[in-house]
Amino acid sequence: MTSWRWNYALLMLATLLATTLAGDWCENFETGAGTFWTQPSSQGGSWQHTGYKNESAHGHHVPKPPTGEDGILLLRPHHHSIVVWSMLTSPELQFLPDASIQLDYWLWFNRSQPDSPLSFMLFRQVNGIEDEYAFLNISAYASVYQSHWASIEAGLELSRGDTFAIAIYGYMAGDGPVMSSDLGLDRLILRGVSGGDNPCGGDAPIPTLPPQPEPTNTRTPPTTPRPGPTTPHYDFFCPSQYGLFADPYTCHYFYQCNDWFAVHMECPAELVFNVKTKQCDYKKKVPGC
Repeated sequence: MTSWRWNYALLMLATLLATTLAGDWCENFETGAGTFWTQPSSQGGSWQHTGYKNESAHGHHVPKPPTGEDGILLLRPHHHSIVVWSMLTSPELQFLPDASIQLDYWLWFNRSQPDSPLSFMLFRQVNGIEDEYAFLNISAYASVYQSHWASIEAGLELSRGDTFAIAIYGYMAGDGPVMSSDLGLDRLILRGVSGGDNPCGGDAPIPTLPPQPEPTNTRTPPTTPRPGPTTPHYDFFCPSQYGLFADPYTCHYFYQCNDWFAVHMECPAELVFNVKTKQCDYKKKVPGC
């Protein structure tokens, strides 16, 4: 067999094996955060394992997860904390095309503090450093009460590399001690992971990354451009069923939510979106733009 045919055959075999060994890595938090998701950094609080039955028995009216299972994670404050944040991080993994993440989550906004912000964002993380911008942003204010668990699935963009960790960032703040049960997770599934499969409730070893080739040059790579107005609509989660909301990346664009579906809109000419009037306006009338 000629050299190029042999190399081609090896490439096809490697591709077939990688596809065959692709799997879903799932954690349903029935016994805690497990060994897959860790908390490398926190301030004022942490993600803690509990059960919805236990929470309901102590006056926290946590709805029953749609999975029917009891175990969940809640972002809890330490005593007398007014700012709470903590990050869950996966191991660094290699993802295949069409990889995605699914999470079942619950947001409960403290009505007694209507201006208390809450943020829930997901980032790519390479060598322990998160991207500047989240690839999935579920953020809103306390004026909305979510009485049920929701599920969302987002694709993982691989154009800047297929090997990275997933960092899940939760944040709450208030004028007084923030309440627990504001942010919850019931299940997390990473789909399209190269190297194996770990179904929910399973105990499979975490896949190890294949050896990485040595760099062939020492030139500084070009700076990755900041995400612009072409950010996919799943990067923005509608905080209410209908309404107009600012684009977190640029004042020139905004989102129109219609039955929970976000449409990316552009202001004409040199105008920017005015959050107060919910209209496109001159820059001089919009502080910070």
